[in-house]
Amino acid sequence: MEGGARSGTGGGCGRRSLGVVFGVLWLSACAQEPPNRSRFLGESFLLAADEAGAIPYDDDYHHRSLDLTVAVLTGDIEPRFGYRAVANPFGAITIEVVHLTAAPAGHRATLELRFRDEPLDHAELEFAREGVAGLRSAPPFEGLTGSQDPLGAVCLLERVPTLAILTRRAADGRSLDAVFPPDAEVRADGIFVSGGATPDQGGINFITFNSPAAGMYQLEVTSQAADRTWMADVRVVGEDELVTLEVQTPTEDGITANTLITVLRTADGCPVLGADLTVEVDGVQTSWPSGWNPSNGSNAVEGTEVRVAWGDLTASAVY
Repeated sequence: MEGGARSGTGGGCGRRSLGVVFGVLWLSACAQEPPNRSRFLGESFLLAADEAGAIPYDDDYHHRSLDLTVAVLTGDIEPRFGYRAVANPFGAITIEVVHLTAAPAGHRATLELRFRDEPLDHAELEFAREGVAGLRSAPPFEGLTGSQDPLGAVCLLERVPTLAILTRRAADGRSLDAVFPPDAEVRADGIFVSGGATPDQGGINFITFNSPAAGMYQLEVTSQAADRTWMADVRVVGEDELVTLEVQTPTEDGITANTLITVLRTADGCPVLGADLTVEVDGVQTSWPSGWNPSNGSNAVEGTEVRVAWGDLTASAVY
């Protein structure tokens, strides 16, 4: 099934009707044309079942977008290019997305982004039944979807300002790559400070918390446009509940390249955001937030040992 084709003649470097002289000039200009880096903002997406969805993409050369198409290689969905409104503290904007028709839980599909006849990128889609909303860590950089987050549900450290992602979740606990509607409002038991949506994550909501004392709190997310309410539990823990320190690297644990996990955990394994750790590489120490982070700034290169400390807790791994 093909879908989402842009209209237009396309042109292209294969055009040869301009004669020998002009043809040489045309091909020469094409040879200097920069590569098209249009891509999906993520390799795999977990979407809410029985709900029309969308995945973000980057049209690298907007003036050439008439030549972009999206094809369905496997699965039974219909894609089309479009936009999604994203409301954030700096004002509403729109981002480019591929809109998708609804599919039942368990359905899988593969999309291919093309420039003319050239495949540019692929995206694997899965649809899952929705469960209770929750929090996750912010991704280290663009192109890492929530469903790829190795930490999963997180806890917050008490009385520390912390940035976290408010995420819809599948019934099995995985983060959905489905966003809340643009008019979604968040209410909480005195812990919510500010928030918005980030365009480079496709409209995912982020929240800055100023966590109160340790305990269980609840967020309520409401949307008049969707006529829906989501509830999310927020677990805040004290320093005395942090019992292990963990380091994960691309070499030892197969996490995403150029990232580093240095995270404190509770006795039952909940990864905790908000604490500042000390990371040491080749004798150089750096203050580092607990969680999943880009490795730049840590001095870590392949083969070096990363040492992490927080109080009496220590851990190390080969980057």
